[in-house]
Amino acid sequence: MSRLASGREGSEGEKGTDKERGATLVLASLTIVVLLGMAGFAVDLGWLYLKANQALKAAEASALAGVVHMPKPGAVPWGAGAEAWDTAVDVAARNGYTTGSGTTVTPSEVPGHPNQLEVDVATSVPTFFMRIFGIGSVSFSRDAIAEHLPPLKMGSDEPFLGKDPTDPSRNTHYWLSVNGTYTGKNEGDPFSTVCYLGSAGPGGPPPYPNPVPAGCSATGNHEYRNPAYYFAVNVPAGHVGTTLAVDVFDGPWTDPALQTADYHYRWDVTPYVTTFRLLAPDQTPDDPSDNAVEICRDDYHALGSPGYDPSEAQVWDTLCTTTAVEGTYVLELSVSGDTYSNNKFSLRSRINGSTANNVEMWGFGALSLAMHDPNTSPVFKIVRLDPIYAGTSLVVALWDAGDLGQAGTLTFGGAVAGLECRVRELDDHGSVVANWHADDGGAGCELNIAPNEHNNQWVEFQFDVPTTYACPASCWADVTYAFGSAPHDRTTWTATIQGGPVHLLP
Repeated sequence: MSRLASGREGSEGEKGTDKERGATLVLASLTIVVLLGMAGFAVDLGWLYLKANQALKAAEASALAGVVHMPKPGAVPWGAGAEAWDTAVDVAARNGYTTGSGTTVTPSEVPGHPNQLEVDVATSVPTFFMRIFGIGSVSFSRDAIAEHLPPLKMGSDEPFLGKDPTDPSRNTHYWLSVNGTYTGKNEGDPFSTVCYLGSAGPGGPPPYPNPVPAGCSATGNHEYRNPAYYFAVNVPAGHVGTTLAVDVFDGPWTDPALQTADYHYRWDVTPYVTTFRLLAPDQTPDDPSDNAVEICRDDYHALGSPGYDPSEAQVWDTLCTTTAVEGTYVLELSVSGDTYSNNKFSLRSRINGSTANNVEMWGFGALSLAMHDPNTSPVFKIVRLDPIYAGTSLVVALWDAGDLGQAGTLTFGGAVAGLECRVRELDDHGSVVANWHADDGGAGCELNIAPNEHNNQWVEFQFDVPTTYACPASCWADVTYAFGSAPHDRTTWTATIQGGPVHLLP
């Protein structure tokens, strides 16, 4: 009995073991399937993450490349043919994304922000293991917005720059100005001259066969550029089809006894020519250096030089007229001839013969000025600070600002009134003389200048523009140039936004 009982128990135990082994096999198989499924999902998710990141990078690259062409010229419709659109689409294609076959690349203007560009890359990506579950592809889109902070407008947003002797109501307190190529940089113009120093020679009428001024050598001015300056002539949509005229007052260098008080530190025998070129708008309105279509040019030859035309002196001379299109014309200024002189002039725009119009003229990033005004505390517009610059850092720099034999004070106001500033000084080779330090005033930005204190130096003023900044009564930042008597000075001003002007937005 006991043996039979024992045999039955052994058989039942073996059957139980077989069942357990079978269950384990099933569980193991299921586990393997789950693990393979998880691995498959992991592979697919990693693949999808990679492709989504590539799409995002393509959208960012496209937005950054295209936004430099914003704002687009108003006459160009949005879409294919607009430079910002074409550039964005081209860069997306170079990154592997072209509209068609499940992919769409869409550049868009950002409403209310003409200096921003949004690019959306939408695509469909095939899967691997997900196909087992009927998911053969996954669609997604990635977008990026880039912003381009345009060059700052300097001096004006009206149809004229500089003094207008024919209209006393248009007194800007300064002449526009440019020095000859062999004028010392220390004479107030850091960009037009190859020289870093100069030594004054005899006065009187030209010519004087003087030798080349000191400092014009292989170690000359590192800031020299040609063309020396650019000016904008911005025509709004309301003036399209009208007759646009651009005029220059006293384009040639003339006798210093005359009205603009052109000055010659020393004359050499080489002719002195001031050249203006008006260039048509293009699809990069914030870059004045690449406009290629010349509408007209005029070479103004100095008094005493071959080609001098007295009918162009001390009057408004029409550079050219053209049928107006919407956009930003570029007026390019360059000088030639190894002279040691200073030419003063003014600019204006007319529409159908009238100076009462909505054309805006300004300096692209720099203005070279000659201050000759009976006012002892003239106020100068420096830079237009629009709300798009909120949260940035503005740097205004003045070259040779204290080259006067009297003490004075520079006080900033207008759009930057009440904002504190930091100040630093650089020498004529760009080396720091005094690093960033507090200004001399209380609330706001103020600098006290001793006689000749900042001769042959850059003085930089840095303002942190609040993120909440909005234009006060005016968007223009200005400076009061207060001295004991009316200032007569030759200087150059620049304005920049610190940091990269082209960047992605969150």
